[in-house]
Amino acid sequence: MKKNLFILGVLLILNNCGGFEFAYKTQNNEFLTKNTTITHVDGDDANKIRVLLVDKFGIHDEFPKYRLTVSSLKTETAEVIKKDATASKFKIQYLISYNFYNMNKNCKVFNKEITTLSTYSVKSSGYSFGTDFSKDESATNSIDKNINEFIFSLNTFASLNKCIAND
Repeated sequence: MKKNLFILGVLLILNNCGGFEFAYKTQNNEFLTKNTTITHVDGDDANKIRVLLVDKFGIHDEFPKYRLTVSSLKTETAEVIKKDATASKFKIQYLISYNFYNMNKNCKVFNKEITTLSTYSVKSSGYSFGTDFSKDESATNSIDKNINEFIFSLNTFASLNKCIAND
């Protein structure tokens, strides 16, 4: 009886653990672009975007295979306005345009424009470190979400060797 319960327990554990994947499993394109991509960023919050891209793509080697040009536009608007005409909640929108090039073939391989939204609340009517921190954190999270969406799109793209346009 104990032997049957033991075998049944082992079978249940093996059956339930069959779908585990490695935490750092990489897609094919992600592996190809890691440390082989040079990035050029311009527009709003370019330094913040550049830092997050380097975190994702790594530092390129001496002869990079790919080039990523990024252009960003940030729009910040008041979303909730109180009766006394002060805003208590703001919306930040990032429109980031990505162009991915194969430098060996000297052509554009992939392009995508992604918009992300985030909000933050004002902590007080005067100057507040909490408001500044909330605004900065909201912007950073929005940029990170935008970059992750781009990387997901790039990873699902069939091939980084097919040109869509010469530039």
